[in-house]
Amino acid sequence: MSKKFLRFRDLQARGIVNNWQTLKRWIRDQGFPEGVKLGPNTRAWPEDEVNAWLDGRPVAPSQPKAGSTVEPKSKADPRQIDREEAIAAKAEATEATATNTNGGE
Repeated sequence: MSKKFLRFRDLQARGIVNNWQTLKRWIRDQGFPEGVKLGPNTRAWPEDEVNAWLDGRPVAPSQPKAGSTVEPKSKADPRQIDREEAIAAKAEATEATATNTNGGE
């Protein structure tokens, strides 16, 4: 059985890495496989080694843990709330004025 290799463009296409600088830093600092040189200007990475590295990476939780409370990042702008209240009050006043001028219909 032959081993499948991934070229840099394959890593990009899979959304693993965007640029060479990041890839070099991952190889140097985070244990990404060094890959093998297939020619003087050609490097490739065994797919199984890349998948093993990805499987060993921590995954951010998609939801807060059960029982934890998450505060909203920002509260509503009080000026926006005041503006909405003013618009509602103006609409009520306009409606009341229209009712009075139409003889209470």
